[in-house]
Amino acid sequence: MNPNHSPEQVIPAAPRPPAPPVPRLLLSEVEAGKALGVSSRTVFSLRKAGKLASVSIGTRRLYSVADLEAFIARARTVAGQ
Repeated sequence: MNPNHSPEQVIPAAPRPPAPPVPRLLLSEVEAGKALGVSSRTVFSLRKAGKLASVSIGTRRLYSVADLEAFIARARTVAGQ
């Protein structure tokens, strides 16, 4: 190594901020029940009764957040009605 030549100083790159979390679009029956405040069995019954839409992917039955919100909007009642 040449004593008159200093090694090139390496400046580390600034760390990248973490990527924002990817929002969940589909929830399992258990997660949908928790989101609605009911049991997974109630979610199953609502689906079977045609009151709650679901998505089938492979062997899994999943529930979209948008469908859960739509279900809540339909189920909402105004006092006195």
